[in-house]
Amino acid sequence: MELTLIRHFIGNDYTIGKLLIDEVNFCDTLEPPVSLPGSIMSFPVAIPVGTYDIEWKMSPTFKIPMPYLLNVPGRSDIMIHVGNSVKDTHGCILVGRNTVKGALTNSGLKFDVLYHLMQRSQVISIHIY
Repeated sequence: MELTLIRHFIGNDYTIGKLLIDEVNFCDTLEPPVSLPGSIMSFPVAIPVGTYDIEWKMSPTFKIPMPYLLNVPGRSDIMIHVGNSVKDTHGCILVGRNTVKGALTNSGLKFDVLYHLMQRSQVISIHIY
């Protein structure tokens, strides 16, 4: 399975993108801003552009196996998970529908579908642009 995240709005407070599964549009994404003016990583910022393998690890927060991005430069414990606002990201990628400015709706539903699709695949990677 190949995931592609294409960022199409990069603002001062949040980043909105589109998540494609094997080149087919699946949902919107929400991440923290790409950078914070005058900040030295005191608040998580968006994941650097690149390609990352994904593996399943037990999440101490969600108490279930979750999809974690591997080898993110200078970062650890980066997941794809459910959430609606940039405060929910904790530096991770949220999935849902971008029907509200700077936020997601239907995150739980979109995540559940994505979760089950990802569990069927042996090899998963994500390309972030």
